[in-house]
Amino acid sequence: MTCAAGAARSFLRNSALIMIRERLKFYAAMFVVAGWAVFILRPVFTHARTSGGGSRNTGQRVARKRLESLVVETVRKGHDAVELGDLTTGHALFLKALSLNGSDTLPLLYIADVSERQGNWAAALNAWDQLLDEYSGSSDAVDPVTHLHRALALSKCDREQAADAEYLKAMTSLLPNQLQELPPREFDPRKMNDRRRDAAIHLALSLLRPTDGPLYPRFEATDHRRHLEEAVRLAPTWAFARRSYARELVREHDITKALTMYADAARLSGADQRPDVLRERQLYSTPAAPSAGTRAQWRP
Repeated sequence: MTCAAGAARSFLRNSALIMIRERLKFYAAMFVVAGWAVFILRPVFTHARTSGGGSRNTGQRVARKRLESLVVETVRKGHDAVELGDLTTGHALFLKALSLNGSDTLPLLYIADVSERQGNWAAALNAWDQLLDEYSGSSDAVDPVTHLHRALALSKCDREQAADAEYLKAMTSLLPNQLQELPPREFDPRKMNDRRRDAAIHLALSLLRPTDGPLYPRFEATDHRRHLEEAVRLAPTWAFARRSYARELVREHDITKALTMYADAARLSGADQRPDVLRERQLYSTPAAPSAGTRAQWRP
């Protein structure tokens, strides 16, 4: 009995060990199979996920490009309308372009420019304020010409102290770098009243850039003249303004009027400037027409 019982226990123990060993082999085999399955199938699922994200990104890029094209086309139509003299349509199209893409400063520049041409100075000031408030880090916002335009709009809206501060901000940036076009003694913010300041703004805009960016090529010459005429009207005894206007008249081949303007500039100039003005006038008082190179030397 004892031997039989021991044999039975030994048989059962060996059978259990064999079963455990076989089960471990099965689990090991399943682990290997699962590992190979993951290795083989993972690239397929990864590619599927990546492709899906790529499709979404591609769709977003396409939509963004389509929006940018629509904004450009809208701005172009507004540009064409303004060149044809339809400021109202141009203004509406620029507003539409801004509503399509509020992150682009170009429609704001057009809106401000058209508003100035329409004499709507409140709207122009609002556009300049929006540009400076919402896009303070853009190149357009830090451009001194932007601050000159805003100073003029502030003045037209009877905000003279703010206009003084904006003019000072622009000239602090401009004068050290534009000594030839803007002699400091002629544009010193500390030495002018409100009318003289506005005249200086108009004159600076004519000498630096008539409009912001390549807006309306057809208006370039008229913009130069418009700003110069306004500078002379606001400061009729300012010799430098008359001399600058005379140079523009020479470029436009209006020699007779240029000579008259030079004579006025010489009469109003100080003793240190009068000889230079007279010599410059003498260049154009001869029967021979001035060369294109001579006329061009005065254009900034």
